[in-house]
Order: sequence, then structure tokens, then C-alpha cells
Amino acid sequence: MNEASTRVALGAAVLDEYRPDWAYEIDVLTLNMADPVYCIIGQLYGGNYTTPMENLAALDGMEDEYNACLWAERNGFDVDMDNSYEELQKAWRLEIAERMVVR
Repeated sequence: MNEASTRVALGAAVLDEYRPDWAYEIDVLTLNMADPVYCIIGQLYGGNYTTPMENLAALDGMEDEYNACLWAERNGFDVDMDNSYEELQKAWRLEIAERMVVR
């Protein structure tokens, strides 16, 4: 498992806890991790990335803006120095595809 996949697995676990069946709400054809409207958080929470991301991060004890950004990176919702949006997008698509097969 590469770093992007590891981070996405963490993010998927967060979504599993707070929004079960989230994977069925994502349109993988329009999924674009570089776009705040079409990324995972944007699609789930109505095209507004920042507020829901900060709310999810706060549930994990990361309440200020800087720590919320670190939380988003750690959980595969945003890029860091080692990953590109393309790598995250591919990892999210694989995570969703695996969930579709399991059901």
C-alpha cells in the first residue's frame, strides 16, 4: 500500500464513522480531488470543502485552521509535499471501487 492509499484508508475510516455508506454518494466520474466542489468532501457536503472539513477535523480534536489542514492531509482529503492530487484521486477511486465490490 502506498502513502496515498494509506492516507485515504484513514479518511475512509473517518467517513465510515460519521457518514456510513458515503462511498455510494460519490460520483467517481466527476471526482476531482483538486476541486473543492468535486472532491470527496465537496461531493458529500454540498460543494463546500472548508467548513465540513474543519468540522470533521474538530471531531478529531484538530480545531484550529492550521491543524485542520494537517488533518485533511493526514486523512487523504488534501495533498501534502509527498502526494499529488492525481495520486489521491486514484487512491479514492480504488477505495470506492473496493467498497462497491464488497457489497
